Amino acid sequence: MKKVLFLINSLKVGGAEKAFVSQANGLLDMGFDVYFGVLEAKDGTLNYRNQIRVAENNYFCFDQKGLYDWRCYKTIAQTVKNKKIDVIYATLPAASLAARVAKIFNPKLRVIVREANIARVKSWKMKLADILFLPFTFRIIAVSKIVQKSLESYLFLGRGKIEILHNSIALPAEENDSELKEIKNKYGLFGKYIILNVGALNARQKGQIFALKCLKQLVADGQGDIKLLLAGDVRIKREWADFVKENKLEEFVIFLGYLPPAELNKFYSLADLFILPSLWEGFPNVILEAMAHGIPIVATDVGGVREAISDNYNGLVIKPGDADALMQAILKIKNDSALAQKFSENGIRVIKERFLFQPHLERLIKILEI
Repeated sequence: MKKVLFLINSLKVGGAEKAFVSQANGLLDMGFDVYFGVLEAKDGTLNYRNQIRVAENNYFCFDQKGLYDWRCYKTIAQTVKNKKIDVIYATLPAASLAARVAKIFNPKLRVIVREANIARVKSWKMKLADILFLPFTFRIIAVSKIVQKSLESYLFLGRGKIEILHNSIALPAEENDSELKEIKNKYGLFGKYIILNVGALNARQKGQIFALKCLKQLVADGQGDIKLLLAGDVRIKREWADFVKENKLEEFVIFLGYLPPAELNKFYSLADLFILPSLWEGFPNVILEAMAHGIPIVATDVGGVREAISDNYNGLVIKPGDADALMQAILKIKNDSALAQKFSENGIRVIKERFLFQPHLERLIKILEI
């Protein structure tokens, strides 16, 4: 059996990190020989380290000090040699570069990189590295058609190496009713129409400001039964917090901060509607999580959203950066219980047909050739 090293920049809380850890654990559960490496030593207090189930002696922190840290590259290459690694599977730009450098010193090594975001957010240095190190790349996994197209715009000679592998999810277990009632009581959610958003709370990319502007108008129009729950990083962008205070929205917004997966699942179970107001994405895991819980979705037309959501079938797709369009979509679902039920049922159907975790893993195994 071939040995595979998962390599990533860090294990900070994020969609790419969460998906990568799930893949590693999934292969472990299937009996594969899995190792895990992280470039950055300090991931902060919130990270996915405790969710990785590899043996302690198969986990490596390479403590990279920067892009030009050749000591780090040498250590990775030596680790590959000592542990007789056959495949490096890397995600995020710095780790993908490190994997390719390791192949220079280990010619038989197979390198597969996973691209989780559109190419326009990459620096020119990383794009240049992608081009120069293309000969050292066995395959490139794009998480959506949009990501694939963005990569092909500059990797002209690498088009034949790119394969699409969407993110995936396992269907969640049913939550305990008494625990859900406790959460409703704690946050004052009884009798409220609960709108959930999950994403980093300190990044412009996720577009929460448009959700807050939309909420302001909804409240002004008499929709005072709405509670907007924002889950994500503990670091809240100052602009978001100031907007809530200045517009007296404290009664209608709850910043949940970071929630462990088990806790987050409870809020998915409570939500009446999920919104994704992002300005750009690769392929957002959170829309799969929402669909798996049977939540109607309103999402902006970014990244691979339309590869999971068919407008007016299992959700509504709107123009990014348009708070008014978001408001109209929310009201359309809020005021039509039959439509909400249709989106809920069709969302679960789409997950079962196209995005279940086990078929995803089987496809990954074929791509990695392990």
